[in-house]
Amino acid sequence: MKEKGGLLRISVKRVWPDADFTQKFPEMEMGPLVGLRVGDTGVGMGEAAVERIFEPFYTTKTATGGTGLGLAVVHGIVKSHHGATSVRSQLGHGTVFDLFFPVLNESSNPGSTVKSELRHGDGERILLVDDEASVLRAVSELLDRLGYRVTECANPLDCERLLKRFPNRFDLVITDLRMREMLGTELARRLSNIRSGLPIILITGHAQELSQKDLRAYGICCLLQKPASLETLAASVYGALRMGADNSSETNASALELSI
Repeated sequence: MKEKGGLLRISVKRVWPDADFTQKFPEMEMGPLVGLRVGDTGVGMGEAAVERIFEPFYTTKTATGGTGLGLAVVHGIVKSHHGATSVRSQLGHGTVFDLFFPVLNESSNPGSTVKSELRHGDGERILLVDDEASVLRAVSELLDRLGYRVTECANPLDCERLLKRFPNRFDLVITDLRMREMLGTELARRLSNIRSGLPIILITGHAQELSQKDLRAYGICCLLQKPASLETLAASVYGALRMGADNSSETNASALELSI
């Protein structure tokens, strides 16, 4: 709605599934739902775009540089909460997204179990690489909460130079896959050549692109699928650090894929 303006409407309501809903979303459990609706009066989309809108890297915003990852991440987050997503759109008349979530039993207390499941660090040094400033800051804050010391790097080339200068300073590297200057897989290969056995986690929204053989070839010990919860991030970092310790006596450990 940049050019002509418009209205963005956000609403939340209780939803009781009927027969049509159950037929459309057979994977959803029966019971009361919360429906979150986000609608706009923008340019809308045709049927072909609607069918592909949640595919990773698919975008209709070629002129404005869309990555095609935003809605794929949203879809993954909703699924991780056992929810469902639908979209309806018409060219020239805007788009409406409906997100459905199962109602949490009020007697449950999920916060009490999350803390006990988190794997915390003990001040290990992590080199974090991502060319998106907001993502870099957010992941860095999560790692800090988990007890790790984080060095942020917004440019993979700077990361390579830093490791060349201080090859033994870091216990783990976490890098995004899609970066402007260099793919995370190429960065991992270069870092592994600088320091063999260095644990490297690759974060990606499209894990299907990489096989276990690919990961080993690039020196990647762990694949973290976007979007990842704090619990998944904690487990992947903890596991990668342990694999790194094992690699000091045994190299070429198999890669571990973690997703939600």
